[in-house]
Amino acid sequence: MTPFPSLAKRLSLALAAVGMAAGLALGSPVTAQAQPNISVSCSAAGLTEFHPGVQLWPRPQQITYKGQPDSCTDNSGFGIREARLTASLQNVWLSCLAGGMGTGTGTATIEWAFDDGTRTSSTVDVSLDHSILNHGSVSGHVRSGLFAGQGFSGEFSTSLWGGAGACTIGIPAGGLTETSFTGQFSVL
Repeated sequence: MTPFPSLAKRLSLALAAVGMAAGLALGSPVTAQAQPNISVSCSAAGLTEFHPGVQLWPRPQQITYKGQPDSCTDNSGFGIREARLTASLQNVWLSCLAGGMGTGTGTATIEWAFDDGTRTSSTVDVSLDHSILNHGSVSGHVRSGLFAGQGFSGEFSTSLWGGAGACTIGIPAGGLTETSFTGQFSVL
């Protein structure tokens, strides 16, 4: 027996190693799932709906955000041109007098539009971390879709007052039920 394997044995080992490497490379598509150094920041604006309606005294609201497509700064390399954010939060305590007074949880959907015209989406679990007057901060993580596993954060302002008493004007009809919002969000 020689200390060196035969040429046939060395060749078969080399081919097996190349085959395994090719199989791993072909079986591992590049995705945006929980990869470091990915960040996308987008502006957001649209309509906010409150149910049952914001009144003088605090009570829990279901809040729905219906965003419009808005611009993004894409540092992910995917060529994201714009995004549209929609969200639904439950058990957010609000009032005309004090504004936001607590936290809430919910789900958001981000619809991404790419430079080449294609589209995809992400589903995000979100928490309202704090709200002061008409400003709120949210955080969470992307549960599914593009950027699954990445973190999410955002800052949003809702015009509860919008002038001299816009919030209180809806009280006879059950409270303020809709107004506009602006802000920004990031996937990190």
